[in-house]
Amino acid sequence: MTELDTIVALATPRMTSALAIIRLSGSKTLSILEHIQKRKAENIIPNQSFFANIYEDISTKEKPIDQAVITFYKGPKSYTGEDTAEFSIHGSPLIADALMNACVKWGARPAQRGEYSLKAFLNNKLGLLEAEGVNNLINAKSTLARALALQAVKGKTEKQIEDIKNTLLYAISEAEYLLEDDYSDHPDYMDTLHKVQEDKIYPLIKNIEELESKANNALKAYNGIKVAIVGKPNVGKSTLLNALVGEEKAIVTPIPGTTRDIIEGDTEINGIQFHFFDTAGIHETNDEVEKIGVERALNAINTADLILLVSPSSFENEDLPSIPTGKKVIKIGSKSDLGFALGADVEINAKDGQIEELKNRLIKEVSLSSTNTDNSFMSERDLSFLIKVKDLVIKANNALDNGGLIDAFSDDLRRAVALANEMLGLDMRSTEEDIYNTIFSRFCLGK
Repeated sequence: MTELDTIVALATPRMTSALAIIRLSGSKTLSILEHIQKRKAENIIPNQSFFANIYEDISTKEKPIDQAVITFYKGPKSYTGEDTAEFSIHGSPLIADALMNACVKWGARPAQRGEYSLKAFLNNKLGLLEAEGVNNLINAKSTLARALALQAVKGKTEKQIEDIKNTLLYAISEAEYLLEDDYSDHPDYMDTLHKVQEDKIYPLIKNIEELESKANNALKAYNGIKVAIVGKPNVGKSTLLNALVGEEKAIVTPIPGTTRDIIEGDTEINGIQFHFFDTAGIHETNDEVEKIGVERALNAINTADLILLVSPSSFENEDLPSIPTGKKVIKIGSKSDLGFALGADVEINAKDGQIEELKNRLIKEVSLSSTNTDNSFMSERDLSFLIKVKDLVIKANNALDNGGLIDAFSDDLRRAVALANEMLGLDMRSTEEDIYNTIFSRFCLGK
């Protein structure tokens, strides 16, 4: 994979359909176009689509491929920052293959996964966080997930990391100024550093902690909320799963112990993706298969974001499954047509599809909304980097509190800047340049 290669790929799913899109990008784009259709390069106007008959070789007009609508984008005003052409052709995989083979014949090569976005990143058309956002946007499974990923594509997350980095650079410049100027000659140097702590470091730590919390919530919302449906055997768990997802996912019988393994089902409620797990009835048993099912049910409880605890009669005196402290639990009376369950949060009749109250309660418990895009979305990788940045800032702050260790303070903040730059797709050289630029920006004009 090299930045200078001209690449070609199918940009739509490989299947029979009305249309397919082929994308060609690189320095040889116009040359390849001239070999496969009759319009000359000087007559191809950027950003204007035109109709053309496509051949493997226009000079002989042998092996016609298809009729296509072609749009040419002149670099750097394209997604990749390079000359790019997009072909809209008939949606046959055979036609797509023939066109891509023709492009390869005249100088392109098949693109690798993610290579168009890589070119965009290398050509400064996308930041690393934005590029990751594009992939997350494509793979979003719900309305809220799409909205969150779109934030990253629009640069919101990148702007937040840039702000953190700029604050770090300011604090480093203050420390480096004292170190270079022999801070022992400045009896009030600790006053200067305490002001940096008060004005920059303390607010920065709070800001990063808030961003971390929002990013955790956003990541959970993007991946979907995991909900375990648990209870004793034959209390209506499988019926509830089927009602929630709107299809017969689980077998329902009056025989206790019908469900022995985890049955999964997904649905979107108010723009939020929920992953439901119907579990085996939790009870004492000597049956080896049932024991495995009970063990998996207990594991589902531990990994779930939310528990639906189901009982047809009471939640006060019955021997119900033990739920770990801190887990969100909704107690569901599952057979309201036969009477109310004592201590239930929500009463339902899943057989008749009466679960709207439960759906509303689910939305309330997860505290998310498909219109709430205040959360800052980032990948698990970037979130782990953010946490490391926070830890380094706290460590640097402690260095000042424990004896005014300016060099340790500066070193830890430098490492934090390096991590922030890594999140932004910048290298170590960029880190040093950022630090020096910030330090020397304090000088007078002409110095």
